Amino acid sequence: ASAQLYRSSAMEQGATTGGANRVGLPHRGDVLKWVGYDGQSDAERGAQELTKSIEEAIGVLRQSSEREVPAVAEALSGIRWRSEAMMTCYPAESRARYFRHTDNSSGNGRLLTAILYLNEGWETGHGGELRLFQPGGDNLKVRTEVEPVWNRLLLFWSDDRCPHEVLSACRDRFACTVWYYDGPNPNVPLFEIDWLSNGSVSPPLLKTQVPLPPVVATGARPPPQVATAPTGQVAAEKQSMLTLFFDSRDPEISQLAKSLELGASAVLMDLHSTGAATALNEAGAQWSQMLSKEGFEAVKREAGSLFLLLPGGDLLKNCERERWLLQYELDYWRQVEPASASTRQRLSSTLFEPLGRLSTALSEADGPWWAAPEAVDVWGKALAKENFLVLDNFLPEKAASELLGASKRLLVVLEVMAPAGIYGLTWANPGNVPELGALVEYLNGLVTLMMELPDQTVAARLSQVSALSDAQIAVFPGDVAKDSPRYIRHVDNEDGRNGRLLTCTFYLNRDWNAEASGGELRLFEQDQRRVKTDVAPEFNRLVCFFSDSSVPHEVRRTKDRERHAVTIWYINQELHLLYHAADEEGQ
Repeated sequence: ASAQLYRSSAMEQGATTGGANRVGLPHRGDVLKWVGYDGQSDAERGAQELTKSIEEAIGVLRQSSEREVPAVAEALSGIRWRSEAMMTCYPAESRARYFRHTDNSSGNGRLLTAILYLNEGWETGHGGELRLFQPGGDNLKVRTEVEPVWNRLLLFWSDDRCPHEVLSACRDRFACTVWYYDGPNPNVPLFEIDWLSNGSVSPPLLKTQVPLPPVVATGARPPPQVATAPTGQVAAEKQSMLTLFFDSRDPEISQLAKSLELGASAVLMDLHSTGAATALNEAGAQWSQMLSKEGFEAVKREAGSLFLLLPGGDLLKNCERERWLLQYELDYWRQVEPASASTRQRLSSTLFEPLGRLSTALSEADGPWWAAPEAVDVWGKALAKENFLVLDNFLPEKAASELLGASKRLLVVLEVMAPAGIYGLTWANPGNVPELGALVEYLNGLVTLMMELPDQTVAARLSQVSALSDAQIAVFPGDVAKDSPRYIRHVDNEDGRNGRLLTCTFYLNRDWNAEASGGELRLFEQDQRRVKTDVAPEFNRLVCFFSDSSVPHEVRRTKDRERHAVTIWYINQELHLLYHAADEEGQ
């Protein structure tokens, strides 16, 4: 009946708070249908049978606990009402989930939550677990996870003794939930029951003697990969001159070259001059040898009649065709300033160094290291002030390795980004790629923590989050023949219209040497001129930043090897859909 309700579109978006219609803000991703007990439909008849069985189980539990745990029996005796049955589906397509919460955080009368899972053939790895946390509104330690397997009944206290969340799944996840009340609630339909004796004392927390599994599989922790602030790289690069090579025998090219505003950071070099071969040697001996042995025409075929030699030896070829890009580079090297010493020191002392220590010191037995209160305190303050954070060892090693394998498989058949023509990209729905499941789950957990930070500025900036995007899986080839791939300076949501709110990029590059291979994510101050920091794309490293104009950024040129990354955006879905609809209509 639950699946039939979902497929017939009879369900509506789930709510975060109660009310007359029980539909609220999209802090949860399920769809639902409230079902009564009149027996007029298959769903109502199913609800009748379900509540009969639940109440028999509660009766047995009450009787069996009278001697061993009398407080539990007394509390269960206080039940007076039941809610309607809530049929739910968490659609796999949208990676639906329900962030950490309690069912009775505001005195709404709920005492006991009863959930029956309706998922035939559910297997470990499908996701969708109900994650129970240790008691307390601020406690982020995981108690256990319950898989939503077929015909499993789960009972737990509805108050802050049992904070919980529902993790997303790679297949549609069905359940039926009934709440049992020991106090009235005039805002929702309740059905009186009289099969238990009076009593309303709430029991103390039960302490189990059985060790409970951690949220993260334990094992040997890989060596920490601590993010480092940039050194004097930008300053050193600025001291190197740009060289603009041009064909002086082509009047149009010659006129164009001499009309450009080069500034003090660039010089002109005639390809027919005696010094051209020596100057070209900075791009690699093959270029100077080509000019000396094969002549100007060979160089022209490879690089064009107008090309720019950048610090580090990269060539920006065929500038006569891409004049805007040539001007961009000239302006960039004239205007961009390195991070100040005070900025480097501030980021090192408040973000990179303390998180590096914590990622090594904290045990995974209690969950991801970055979810520990002391870690949240560090990155939470940094995110509020600096607009970004960097977390190493973000996923368990096994999950990160599996995602790397999936990334390589997906990119065998990839969509080439036509505008840039420099890297391969594909979009993947997490529901179709199981290896993305862990990343989505951990990101959702991280965003939940962001929304609960004491500094409300972060929560305010994320208040419109209603969905997450498909995963963008990208590879920068790092091939000399492809002109050292990069992504020039930009903002992910520059005009605030495309719905992107938070950018989350996860790197999959083992043993990355940024000095040799480049590929850093360069973050700028809001003025787009001053560098804030460079972040190397190291394996199992996550970078999160706000998608608005507070974080201009670029991907530096990648050399010598492929650079793999997965990016997911947390979005305002309504704005996102409107933006792309307008884009398709040419607006």
